Amino acid sequence: CGFLAIVLSYDALAEERRKGTISLMFANGLARWKPIAAKLLALTLINAVLVATGMLLSLLILAIGEVPVLNADTIGTAAIFFVLALIYLGFITALGIFVSSLTRVPSIALTALLFIWVTMAIIFPSAAQVAASAAKSIPTPDERIREYRSVLGEIIQQGDSTRPVVDGSSAVDYGRIPFGPVEIHVADYSLDAHEAERRLQEQYDRQLFEQAEFGIALACWSPVELFRDSTAKLTHTGIDRWRDFIAEGENYRRELGSAVRALDSTDPDSPHVYFADLWVNIWVSRKPVEDAAQIPRFEISEPPLEERISNALQPAALLLAWTAILFLLAVVFFMRADLRQVTTS
Repeated sequence: CGFLAIVLSYDALAEERRKGTISLMFANGLARWKPIAAKLLALTLINAVLVATGMLLSLLILAIGEVPVLNADTIGTAAIFFVLALIYLGFITALGIFVSSLTRVPSIALTALLFIWVTMAIIFPSAAQVAASAAKSIPTPDERIREYRSVLGEIIQQGDSTRPVVDGSSAVDYGRIPFGPVEIHVADYSLDAHEAERRLQEQYDRQLFEQAEFGIALACWSPVELFRDSTAKLTHTGIDRWRDFIAEGENYRRELGSAVRALDSTDPDSPHVYFADLWVNIWVSRKPVEDAAQIPRFEISEPPLEERISNALQPAALLLAWTAILFLLAVVFFMRADLRQVTTS
């Protein structure tokens, strides 16, 4: 939709100046901001009609495909997205009018506008991510593996050195129920190893989030990135969803562990579960559970629409401010063209 706004707005004033019809605007006594405001409003409305048509067709296709889209949350999200798209199209249109006010050659205005848009949409966000990676570095995969192996190796070595011997043997038999002292000891330091791995993963996730958030903060100096950030917050598809997913996964791990320990505490022939692999943070059932409702299920919860709208408003407000600034700049340069026209005449 940004490219469409560029195509419609690049010659808004350049063509008027090239053909000389700008003199008619100056001669009729209109306030200099009115032609620009009229063009901005008209072009934005044209873009809005096209975007609305595309959104309605998309919802219709989903409805025909029996995708449940006709609910309050989906309709509300689509309505707010339309408003965000309208603000973004207004910004691109204002940018096109501003660039068009600087020249009387439409082709030059189009070239300059495309360059600016590509810079804001691709080059600047990419540069922001590179800068964030340099400013807030994170361990490489090889460094993480070495750190994991070092920590887990120490725990396993200490656990093996203190493994009890029963009837002359320290071998582990996970097929035996109930567990003997050897299996219980190994399960305990396996849990310690998993806990150490979890702490290292949390540290890495925290560093990754800090780097990503810093990159987004830098990239949001680009108005195009502000639109992307606002839509990501509205649809909960950006870094917030990633963070919530990790937090909910950690909560689920604790809930599952608590539920299994509660089952084990009431059953002398436990444990029901154990860690199958030190590198796989999962519970493996060794006994059937009579009531499946006793085991919690992992579910990803979506934040309410009101919260997502609130999160999307800040970048949308900044984008609206950019639009107002460009409108004022277009008026200023349009008035300068008016002065030049009067001087040459």
